[in-house]
Amino acid sequence: MGEDLNFKPRANYILVTSNIAKVNVNVIVPEHYKPGLMEIQQVMAVGPMVPEAELKVGDWVVINMERFFVPVEYNSPVVAGVGGKREVRRELQLPFFAIPGNDYPFLKISDREIEGKIINYSKLPKKQKEYMSMKDFKDMVDKLGKKVAKTKINKKKTTPLTKV
Repeated sequence: MGEDLNFKPRANYILVTSNIAKVNVNVIVPEHYKPGLMEIQQVMAVGPMVPEAELKVGDWVVINMERFFVPVEYNSPVVAGVGGKREVRRELQLPFFAIPGNDYPFLKISDREIEGKIINYSKLPKKQKEYMSMKDFKDMVDKLGKKVAKTKINKKKTTPLTKV
């Protein structure tokens, strides 16, 4: 799978898939999803400094997402007294990487961002193995949106006019 990529990362960098999972963001309305990057990704290319006994193309790895949170300063929208207040939030900034000639986005990470390797991927629960590409997610949301719109139109109550 990774052999057909026309790319070899340098040093201890590793190229992994950027598979996403659909995350339900609304308990009341179950059709509202957002994409969430999975912690389990497949290795697509390995740099020359990564020991071959540790990782090879095709392995499934667990990524430590905490390493991608970056503190960012904002001006608070709430005016406290005379001036605004500065606040610091943590934002997830993922190292997406595009290879020329390939439409699929990858993650370019170092070996330090990997928590470990999954020895037997087939033993994982089915729920943890469900993933999709961003295009598949967009198509799913579009399809669900049309389905929800159709059901809202069909459920619209029409009452006959009555004479008073």
